[in-house]
Amino acid sequence: MDLYLAESSELCYELINCSKCYQLKFSQNCLECSNSAFLFDCIGCNNCFASTNLRNKSYYYFNEPLNKEEYLSKIKAFNSGSFKATEEVKQKFEELKSRPIHRYAQIIKSTGSTGDNLLGVKNCRSCFDLIGRPSAEDCKDSHWGGYGIKDVWRSGPGLGLGERLYEAFDSGI
Repeated sequence: MDLYLAESSELCYELINCSKCYQLKFSQNCLECSNSAFLFDCIGCNNCFASTNLRNKSYYYFNEPLNKEEYLSKIKAFNSGSFKATEEVKQKFEELKSRPIHRYAQIIKSTGSTGDNLLGVKNCRSCFDLIGRPSAEDCKDSHWGGYGIKDVWRSGPGLGLGERLYEAFDSGI
């Protein structure tokens, strides 16, 4: 629930632009992460908490590596059922996110494309929030969709399985 641009993910909550994740919460721009919370720009991570810019890591807590026992101890101490505790971690996490250098745009496995939050698209210009599988191709000035669209111009949101669309809204699947 409360997902935006989440694809092929299960048992997740409050994600933005995440794909192929499992039991991930309060995270953004993550790919293939599991059993974690409060991640930003992480790929292939599991059992991580409040961390940024990690690649294929496990047992990180606020970007610090821990052994399995230390990590589980800290996670157990965190009261995930408390709104106040969650809000405190969110605030600390926002501070942590602001420190490292970030890439200017999330363009992953996409060729000849410009915009932001693009995954698996081809020849898409000035497009935002498009994800492939099957790939979106030859689009311009379009947003929030994907799933096999081709030759689409100035369209969105809610695009899928359509071709030769102009100023379309909520089409396809």
